[in-house]
Amino acid sequence: MSLRILVPAFVLLIPRIAVGQAITNGGFETWSTTVLYEQASDWRTSNSEAPGLNNTSRVAGASGTYGVRMETVVQGPDTVFGFALLGNIDNDLPVAGVPFTTAIDAIEGYYRYDLQPGDSAVVLVGIWSFGVLAVLDVHTIGGSQSTWTTFDLPVNQGVPIAPDSVVVAFASSNPFAPSGIAEGSWIEVDAVRLTSFITPTPDVLPNHEFELWDEVTSEDPDGWSSFNPLLAPFQLSSVTPSTQAHSGALSARVTTLGVGNDTIPGILTNGALTPFGVNGGVPYSDMPGTMNAWVQYQPAGPDTARIGAYFLSGGAPVGSAFVEVAGPTSGWTLLSAPATVLTMPDTLLLIVFSGTLPGSALWVDDVELSGGNVGLARVEERAVRLYPVPADEVLFIEALPDAGLKAWVLRDAQGRAIAQGAFTASTRAAIDVRALAPGPGLLELERLDGTRSTERIVKH
Repeated sequence: MSLRILVPAFVLLIPRIAVGQAITNGGFETWSTTVLYEQASDWRTSNSEAPGLNNTSRVAGASGTYGVRMETVVQGPDTVFGFALLGNIDNDLPVAGVPFTTAIDAIEGYYRYDLQPGDSAVVLVGIWSFGVLAVLDVHTIGGSQSTWTTFDLPVNQGVPIAPDSVVVAFASSNPFAPSGIAEGSWIEVDAVRLTSFITPTPDVLPNHEFELWDEVTSEDPDGWSSFNPLLAPFQLSSVTPSTQAHSGALSARVTTLGVGNDTIPGILTNGALTPFGVNGGVPYSDMPGTMNAWVQYQPAGPDTARIGAYFLSGGAPVGSAFVEVAGPTSGWTLLSAPATVLTMPDTLLLIVFSGTLPGSALWVDDVELSGGNVGLARVEERAVRLYPVPADEVLFIEALPDAGLKAWVLRDAQGRAIAQGAFTASTRAAIDVRALAPGPGLLELERLDGTRSTERIVKH
């Protein structure tokens, strides 16, 4: 037995109460599904463009039960027009349509509208014929019409054309004249048809009377946010619950996605996540010494996952903790890093990142902040000490009589139990650590009230 075991200089002190300000849902056990908005079936709308945007909605229609309403609104620094689109448009040009094979020379339907001065609504029709975009007609509408009125607008200058597929779009402001886009402009549309005087029975556009609507939902762990609301219209999720958990029933699986030519980063945060970045956080007023997180990682190639804790006071950074994992892990692995906090924070921002390569997946569970003054309730009395650190053969635990400790479990860095035992009336335990591999390990402490905390130890 090494003499270092008895040297009091290698003492690790544990606070009397280890729970402190727990990270909300740090074990990812609870998840909630949110209805983001309603979407006209078969149509893409502006609601899918940004989280929280809901400027295309159903209204009482001119024909049947419902029509569609599009409105130009302000969201953050932007003025965003509402739109409803059949097919696909990229950079203001049609790139894909929906099948349509009967001859066309007009678009008909019902509308009512109120456009701000200098602004105009848009009706767009694109036609592919023999595989080529042969027609792109853009009609603008200004002024105000408060009651449902029929419209009949020419397509291809009123000359019938036989299509392969079509794009149809309506917008509450004119994207081709962005300087005139104004908050408050709106247009409502119903019973849309593509017709021709030479076609007695034209094809019918999908959901052309806007009678069918679907709820678009998103699921995230309670207290956390991700890009899931932005991905929901495409039936994608970058963060999902997983039964592959370190403890409890669930963990969070964070995945970097490849969507077309774009990469959607797998990000999970307790702050606010927008297309412009991560900000905010939650109220927090402790000065922890360590950040711990349990992870499993399956990178796509040479990728790296990261977890960061950022401490703020008055909006200014006052500390951080940062861990990363490069390459795949074998089972659950503990990531642990010192938290450097210079002064008392008022906000904590946590960010989990799965990497930059599509397909990289990070499972994360049991994220916690410990040590320092966490759980002290501003009382500096220490309740438990562990020594020596690092330990060669035996690790001692000594606790004050009122520490409330019941049992302990020694685990390796992958969370596997190596040894376990109970505290006696003498509140002292000696743990044989010879079976623990050199390097970091874990000591899980159970209290009389059933709560648990985990402390990092080191085997020499």
